[in-house]
Amino acid sequence: MRSQSLVKPQFMDSDHAAVTLKWLASRRELGITIHHDEGQEFSVIHPCELEEPGEFLVGGCVVLFTGIAYRSRPEALADHVRKLARAGVSGIGFGVEVVFPSVPESMREAAAEEGVALFSISLEVPFIKVLHEVQEELSRQRNQRRELLLEAQRQLNTAANSGGLENLLKVGAQNLHAHLVLMDNDGRVSAEVRNNQVPEFSMDQLRHWIQESPGDMAKRVGPLTVIGQKIDAFGERSLMLIAVSTQAFATESRALLRHCAGLAELIVARPQRYRAIHQELNSLALALQLGFNVEPGQVRTKIFHSVADSEGKVRPALLKGRSARGVSRIMKTVDQSLERAGRLLFSLDIDDCSVFMIFRGDRTPEEIIDLFQSVLGDARLAVGGQLNWDELEIDVLHQLERIILRARIGGCIGPKESGLDWLQERPVQHAMKKRNEETWGRLDGAGEDLGCTLEAYLRNVGNLSHTARELKIHRHTVSKRLAKIEELIEVDLEDPVTRAELLIVAHSCECA
Repeated sequence: MRSQSLVKPQFMDSDHAAVTLKWLASRRELGITIHHDEGQEFSVIHPCELEEPGEFLVGGCVVLFTGIAYRSRPEALADHVRKLARAGVSGIGFGVEVVFPSVPESMREAAAEEGVALFSISLEVPFIKVLHEVQEELSRQRNQRRELLLEAQRQLNTAANSGGLENLLKVGAQNLHAHLVLMDNDGRVSAEVRNNQVPEFSMDQLRHWIQESPGDMAKRVGPLTVIGQKIDAFGERSLMLIAVSTQAFATESRALLRHCAGLAELIVARPQRYRAIHQELNSLALALQLGFNVEPGQVRTKIFHSVADSEGKVRPALLKGRSARGVSRIMKTVDQSLERAGRLLFSLDIDDCSVFMIFRGDRTPEEIIDLFQSVLGDARLAVGGQLNWDELEIDVLHQLERIILRARIGGCIGPKESGLDWLQERPVQHAMKKRNEETWGRLDGAGEDLGCTLEAYLRNVGNLSHTARELKIHRHTVSKRLAKIEELIEVDLEDPVTRAELLIVAHSCECA
């Protein structure tokens, strides 16, 4: 197997972005001079000229001030440094040439005594510029950590797809700089990968730690940090993915461990789930061969249980292409995508160029369309609405066959675009035909383009001016025609419900 380039675990041992005074001084455009440095990191920098600033500060921050409050009593600056130290600040930035030409010696001595970093900022550099530089660097670090996490997750996905559980844990162990062990609730090891840069430990120790913390755990044991991510139970058996490292696990590291555990769950669960499904199908085939009475409802319940969502709902879809080869290519690609996600494809070939499918009901039309969009080519896709799996009937397929004709070549159509498809149902068609004869039918042969006038009026939402503009006639002419229409078909066109009814009747007859 080709070796993979691994992400260095730069996000492993810290939960926050931070900078040092040494880094700040390296930004020459800031004109900073260091007078005392304790080497501490900081992520908050705050200008404050108050003489009693304690309640407004957070521990570990850096305070910027010019000493303007001490213009007439510079000897009090040393006491101010001590106040800031008691408030928990890690550093002080002193703006010179505003009030004081340089940093007073008493301030330097107090800073050294209190263990607080001290630096000066020249007059040419406004404090806001220093704040901006720090915030830009912190933002860069956060973005870098996110990118590292995404790259590490991508590597885990690749490892899981190409090399299974062993390769997944190998890549995870190197990215997390940790030992990784997959252990069940009885202390049996399903898989493990050791990292030679991390001190060894015994499995008995690990079993003892799990017994103390049966759920998700995180603990420090001597030089080691132990963190576990529980995986869903398989019957009475449950698994936990455990990482052991000398480093603390930061937020990104814990997220990467959760991702690794999720992939491990898919790999472990997939053979068991497929075995159960195959066993159900084998049992069904055997029962039919022996002539046993098999209740159709029970069979469907077992089969559709794996595709329906938690509420028992599914979402139908229909793919229609121009060639059998093109449709086969699309379905193969989609099946591979679903396999990588640990999902099954439920499909039925209607003919050489049409495939009917069902997906989980909680999958949105957009998600299903995204699955096909890049490989659709000159085929078309129609996605239906949610329905209970026991409502799947041939009429659902027929409905999709009707609405897919509205999709452009290489396009998709969802339930929102299905419009008034219910008008095609036979009982509705019968009622619509009768209503059409009572209304639009009476306008046939009446002259004066009454049918066209009524249609334009309805589509313009009852607006006389827009109707007249569309028909290129005067408003008064439109009004006269509408009055004649009301008299002929015995309706009130001022009523919005009546207008909606007439529009639906017209649409129904057009579709028919």
